[in-house]
Amino acid sequence: PGALAALGISVFLVLLVALALAFALDAFLCNPIEIGCRRFFLTNLNRKAEVKEVAFGFDHDYLNGVKTMFFRDLFIFLWSLLFIIPGIVKSYEYRMIPYLIAENPQMTREEAFATSKQLMSGNKWKAFMLDLSFIGWAILSVLTLGILAIFYVSPYKAGTDAALYEALRYGNGTAQPAGQHSAPGNGQPQAPDMTDQPAWATGADSAITEDEPVNAAPVETVEIPQPASTGDTPQPPATESPEATVELPATNDDELPTPPQE
Repeated sequence: PGALAALGISVFLVLLVALALAFALDAFLCNPIEIGCRRFFLTNLNRKAEVKEVAFGFDHDYLNGVKTMFFRDLFIFLWSLLFIIPGIVKSYEYRMIPYLIAENPQMTREEAFATSKQLMSGNKWKAFMLDLSFIGWAILSVLTLGILAIFYVSPYKAGTDAALYEALRYGNGTAQPAGQHSAPGNGQPQAPDMTDQPAWATGADSAITEDEPVNAAPVETVEIPQPASTGDTPQPPATESPEATVELPATNDDELPTPPQE
């Protein structure tokens, strides 16, 4: 019995040391790499990211990132002891912490936890359904012995998670897969550019105040020549209309016939 007890204690100590080493490896190596990977895919949404972004967690406020991510894992582990479901809920609540640290390495642990909680408030179920949409890809990855997951599914899933963070942090609260953001010419309505429009088209107030000088356009005066006086105006020569004269033949009274007498 004593040997069995000693063996049990030895196994327990070995497991405890292994667990401590696993936590240390996860905290000091895996979590900084996770921060760098989150930054890589977050940067890749807007421009082509460089591979050196993966080491971002080691070069920028390393200890702060280690501390924040360690407490994230610790809290999720402790909440998982309560029938697992609370741990799943908390894992979604703390989901944005790596992205927050990747964008701002100087952010404190309290600020990171509070900001992630605020971003995921009301969005945990949406994030869960987003993850659930990858179940088909997970099955295909298993069928291909993980090859599809390494070369396609995992990068695609990481890009989608980065797009989710960007949508919740800066966008309209709807997540889209990476590379499928709205852009001009894809059928989405775009706001018109009013920078080059005149004031009347943009609705700007065009009222003239007393302090503003009025730049009136110069009026060109046209001089109309006055007519000369009537004395100087040459008159057309007067033309006399010819009078028609009718000549009656002269009659002789002796030649007139006399009426007959009764």
